[in-house]
Amino acid sequence: RDINDSGVAVGLIIPATWGTMPNEPVAFPVLIRGPTGETTDLGFVSTTGGDLSINRKGEVAGTRWISKNKFHPDRGVNRACLWSATRGVIDLGTLGGDQSWATDLNDHAAVVGYSHLTNGSIHPFIWKEGEMKRLATPNNGEGGARAINNRGEVIGDYTLGGIQAPKSFRQLEKKFQRWAFEGLGWDYFPGQHRYFLWKEGVSIKVDTLHEDKASGHILIPTDINDQGEIVGSGLFSHQKEEGVFLLTPAQEDHW
Repeated sequence: RDINDSGVAVGLIIPATWGTMPNEPVAFPVLIRGPTGETTDLGFVSTTGGDLSINRKGEVAGTRWISKNKFHPDRGVNRACLWSATRGVIDLGTLGGDQSWATDLNDHAAVVGYSHLTNGSIHPFIWKEGEMKRLATPNNGEGGARAINNRGEVIGDYTLGGIQAPKSFRQLEKKFQRWAFEGLGWDYFPGQHRYFLWKEGVSIKVDTLHEDKASGHILIPTDINDQGEIVGSGLFSHQKEEGVFLLTPAQEDHW
């Protein structure tokens, strides 16, 4: 699922026979594998749809599956967790609901993802130093965080729900330098959400960060590096073409 700069990879152990029998498990052991082939079982299981991310220190963010019924392996809950060699598995909790999912972490062990609230809605979070905090979204829209860099900048998505983005987004746009924009290759995405970059409690709509706003682009970011470069997929030319993109801060400026 992921690999760090030292060549340590994290993934699942899935039997070759999986998918051929009834009442099979829905979650599998998570392990890391070093560059020389040594493996370590991390002590929790995760579903095939769960994200796993490993940082330079070898810490892993993932989503632990907790089964609620041994006779029905598909009945259970997901909980975001953080694993390290010194502390083992840490349950990151939730935003008040039953379930949470981790999607990424940085080298400072800050974890991002999404979680249920007490009312069942799903919202993005950041967890660091033992505390999970909800990330603000426009009009309180549901969504999730996708990635975080070592500067603490987070990218994610929220549901538009037919409500126009708040005025604060248009005002924030004026505070940033112009961005270079270029389309790269092709990919597919559904285009049912809007996407944000979050830092220090403020959300900025990703669609406002590039200079070619007249073209009607819709951008879906998937990752951000420490230089603030954002990659993802999108709809271009007034949403008539599908592709992938790279957003680069002009003149090496940052958020």
